[in-house]
This record gives sequence, C-alpha cells and structure tokens, in this order.
Amino acid sequence: MKKGNLLRCEIMTIVTSPLNIIFSLFFPILMLQIMYKAIVGDIPEAGAEVFGITLFLSYLLIIPMALILMGFTTDTAEQRISGILRRLHLFGFSYGKIISHKILANLLVLLFCTTIYIILGVSIISLPVPNISTLITSIGVLTLLTLLLFLIGSIIALVVPNNGTAISLSLIIYFTIMIFSGLMGVSPDKMPKAVQVVSKMLPTYHIVYKIPPYWVSGGMNGGTLFLYLFFYISTFSVILLLVSRKRIRRVS
Repeated sequence: MKKGNLLRCEIMTIVTSPLNIIFSLFFPILMLQIMYKAIVGDIPEAGAEVFGITLFLSYLLIIPMALILMGFTTDTAEQRISGILRRLHLFGFSYGKIISHKILANLLVLLFCTTIYIILGVSIISLPVPNISTLITSIGVLTLLTLLLFLIGSIIALVVPNNGTAISLSLIIYFTIMIFSGLMGVSPDKMPKAVQVVSKMLPTYHIVYKIPPYWVSGGMNGGTLFLYLFFYISTFSVILLLVSRKRIRRVS
C-alpha cells in the first residue's frame, strides 16, 4: 500500500463512520441553532452579542472533541488491538508514519467540519467581526487544544486492553469536559465550589467564558489559558513518550 492510499483509507474510515459525522458536524450545528433560537429571546439586548459568541465557541469545541476523542481514539485502539497496525508495520510502515497519516486525515476532516460549521454558524448567529488579537488568540488556543486531544487519544489507544474500554474512557472524558466546561447548558459558576475549582483548571472553560467578552474589543490576557494548555500538553507528551516506548519494546 502506498502512502497516498493509506491517507485516503484513513479519510474514508473517518467520513464513513456515522457517529463521526453526526457528532462532529450535524450535532454542533443543530444544537447551535436550537439553543440560540430558544434562549436568545430571554437574554437582555446588551448581553445578546456575548451570549451568541459564547454559544458559537461552545459548540465549535465539540467538533475536535468528538472527532478526536470518539473517532481517532477508538479507531486507533481498534486497529492496534485487531493487529492492523502491526500488519501495516510489517509492510514497511513505521508506527510513526501510520499515526502521522491518521492524524493528518483527522486534521483534514476537522478542517472541513470546522469550515462548514463556521459558514452555517454565522448564518444562524450574527457574529461581530472579531478583534485581530482575539482571533489570533482563539486560533492559537484551538490549535493547542487539538494537539492536546490527540495526545490524550493516543495514550488511551495505546494502553486500553480492548475497544470497549477505549470507547468508555473516551466518552467519560468527553462528557466530563463538557459538563465541567459548561458545554451542557449549565454554567460552572452555578455548580458547587469544588466543581468550579476543577472547571477553572480546564482550557475549555477559559475558551468559552474568557474569550467572548474580548471578541470585539481585544485586549484579552491569555496567559492563564496558554499556561494551562502548555502544562497539559507537556504532561501528556511525557506520558505518551513513556507509553510508546513500552509498547514498542513489547511488540519488537
């Protein structure tokens, strides 16, 4: 199998999975429309703009979370457990090449889903033009968040004993992030103090609640947000390195 064929196979695997398409594309767009139409009428005019931006960013986050945690993670785990990755390795593909092709395929699908979401999202919500510094910050943190999700997904895919465990862990992490980040419709500020402490340690919380007020004006101090992202990325990178070395020694 050629490298180009491997990439096409990975893309086809992603787009032909109903759950990937439903949760990474249709679900965020549908929920954005439903929630905005249902709630915006009860929001004071002064806060409607920030509410719309918050809702837009909230459902935007679901795209990489669903695609990577529920798609990339479980698919990679299944291929490892069933021996597909080992067979590809025997055909001359290094494990690094295989994973890089899987990541590239997911990034291409992620870019497609994000583009469709933005196009349809701005037709649902009249979003103001973002300040250039806020836009750059948003792109930067979303890129780092995507990297973090790939690291978490790769660790799960390498350590789980079966695909059922991979699915369970992915869903637990997925819904935990959504609940603690306020993506389930309940603001963490209305939850118990212990939950609020955990929430404010999650990058997704800061993306949803810290960026919208500065969307137009700019001037956001993203130091805390980037600090959390770099901390988690560094931590999970070390874990993935240790897990990968152990896995490679085992299969060699």
